[in-house]
Amino acid sequence: AALRREAIGEWRVSDAVPMDRLGKDVGLLTPAASVAHLPSFEVTVEEAEALGHGRRIPSDRPTTRPSAAVLAGRLIAVGHGTPEGLFQPDVVMEGA
Repeated sequence: AALRREAIGEWRVSDAVPMDRLGKDVGLLTPAASVAHLPSFEVTVEEAEALGHGRRIPSDRPTTRPSAAVLAGRLIAVGHGTPEGLFQPDVVMEGA
């Protein structure tokens, strides 16, 4: 008997698309969709530019859990709050 993983979190094997079917009509998930399980908050264009350069921005995000910074539905960064009341980007996807 062999074990086979059927899911990781909300991602199911049955929902996977074979590589040869990817193309114009069938695509990959957006970066924002891939972190939809995280709490998110909207940032301004100026904040997105700062995050895009790896800089912290003022925020009241909790320090115990990662969250996603988004601008108009686009994932800008994933990071965490700091005790100083800032959002520290850990992974930057794009700027404004």
